[in-house]
Amino acid sequence: FLQVIVGCVVLVVPVYFLLSESDILGGLLIAMMLGLVAYFIWSGVHSGQKEQLHRYIAMLILFAANVLFWALFEQAGSSLNFLARDFVNMPTLFGSEVHFTVFQSVNPVFIILLAPVFAAMWPALDRASFNPSIPRKFGYGLIGAAVGFYVLVFAIEHAVDAGGRISWVWLTLTYLIHTMGELCLSPIGLAMVTKLARPEETGLAMGGWFLSIAMANFVAGRIAAVATAGAGHGEAAGSLAQYSEVFSQLFWIGIVVAAAYFLAAPLINRLMHGVK
Repeated sequence: FLQVIVGCVVLVVPVYFLLSESDILGGLLIAMMLGLVAYFIWSGVHSGQKEQLHRYIAMLILFAANVLFWALFEQAGSSLNFLARDFVNMPTLFGSEVHFTVFQSVNPVFIILLAPVFAAMWPALDRASFNPSIPRKFGYGLIGAAVGFYVLVFAIEHAVDAGGRISWVWLTLTYLIHTMGELCLSPIGLAMVTKLARPEETGLAMGGWFLSIAMANFVAGRIAAVATAGAGHGEAAGSLAQYSEVFSQLFWIGIVVAAAYFLAAPLINRLMHGVK
């Protein structure tokens, strides 16, 4: 406990510096991830077990899907928030307009409501011999992230009112679909890491999982900067046309990569050697 506390104190200054130097932070994240990839490949070879090497390769392939998913999903705190502020008609409750920041609570509410449903659904599908494999669950997660953006593209192209805004219903639907994608990927991924890693390297593998999420957040920030066109303080962040263009690109990227994971699922499953 004392070592953790001392480590956190020591890291305060460099972390503060890195948060203000995004380019250096991005390079450091890439270097750490490449080092982690090299370590797990070396560990798999050094273990002398071909199955373990294959499992680490499968784990790293799924890490890549994790990076893309969270890069899309984490638009929730950036570009989607700016979209809600500038271009979404909010509902009225008790005579007052609901503040756009309420959308930051939508995902947690959907998680609470839907997590029990998904927790019951996977065992039921397994008993019916219809449970998707881990790579395909990752594919479903990516599809959820992609389709959520298509909902907004559709709304921007077909449902903008005279004031140049879309209904709050469309953005809520996006959050719902994204949450369903998250429930297909995130809990499954956490369990997958603990099963694929060697027992003595489970902690490091979990660190790699969260490092991939850190990389995703870095990428998400770059995507949001494009979507919002780098607007300054007090300015509207981007335009509906800009959002539509970026979200359309995110939709196609998510769909194409999801399709690749569906096609590669049998190969990845063989690399996992029975891990479900």
